[in-house]
Amino acid sequence: MDLDALHRLLRDAQLPDGGWPYLPGQPAAAEVTVLAAAAGAAASLSALTAASEGWAGLLLPAALRSHQPQREAAAALIDTLIARILSAESQVVEDEEGLLGHDATLRAWSWMPGTAPWVEPTAYALLSLAAAGQAGHPRAAEGRALLLDRQCSDGGWNYGNPRVLDTDLESELGVTAWAVMALPGSDAVSRGLDRVRRVREEESTTSLALTILALSAHGAPTLDLPDRLLARLQRGGASTRLDRLALGLCALNVVAGAPHPFVAERP
Repeated sequence: MDLDALHRLLRDAQLPDGGWPYLPGQPAAAEVTVLAAAAGAAASLSALTAASEGWAGLLLPAALRSHQPQREAAAALIDTLIARILSAESQVVEDEEGLLGHDATLRAWSWMPGTAPWVEPTAYALLSLAAAGQAGHPRAAEGRALLLDRQCSDGGWNYGNPRVLDTDLESELGVTAWAVMALPGSDAVSRGLDRVRRVREEESTTSLALTILALSAHGAPTLDLPDRLLARLQRGGASTRLDRLALGLCALNVVAGAPHPFVAERP
C-alpha cells in the first residue's frame, strides 16, 4: 500500500453528507472532517460549516490555507470564523499573589467560550490567524505571549499550566507539536523541537505525524520518522481510525513536497 492508496482509503470513507467519521458506521465528526480537508480531501461546504460550530472551527481556516478550490468555496465561512476568533474572549484571572505560577491575565483561546484558555486551542487560533494574514493582530501577539508563558521546564507544553502548587508539570508531545507550529523560531521553539524529537519514547501514529509536522514547520530534518509513520498506516490499513489517517496524510504530504497544511512558509 502506497501513499495514493492511503488517500483513496480516506476518500472512500467520506460520508454522503460530505464529512468524515472517526470510524466507519459513525456520524461525521468535526475534528476528522477538518483534518481530512487539511490532508487534501474535498469536504463539502455543508460539512465544513457543520465542523466549524465548535472548537474545530479554530483550526479550519488554517486547514484550508493550502487548498485553493476549497478555500475559495468556503471564503465566506472562513471570514466568519476569523471574525469569531478575533472576538472570542477567554477567562481572565487576577492573581496578585502569584499563586498560579503563570500569567492568568493573558487572553487567548479556550475549548469552550468564556472558560480558561488552553494551549492547544490557542495554537489552532494562531495558525488560522496567520493563514488569514492576521499574524500581526494584537490578539495574535497576546496568544503567542500566552504560549511562551505556559512553556514547561522540560521545553514542551502541556494542556494548560506549566506548574501546579510549585510543582513543575511534564509536557505532552502532541500539545508541544501544535505550540511549536504556532510560534516563530526562537530559543523556546528550539527547546520545543527537542521535546518532540523524543517521539520514540511514546511512538504512535498521532505522535509521529505531529512530530513530522512540527519539525517540517521549522525546516528541521525528519530523518526516518516518515518511513515509520507510513509503515504504521500501512499496517493499520482500512482499520485505522480516520482522524489518525488524515493527520498522518497531512504529515506525509509535506514530506512528499506539498505545502505544510497548517503553517505558511516561514522567511
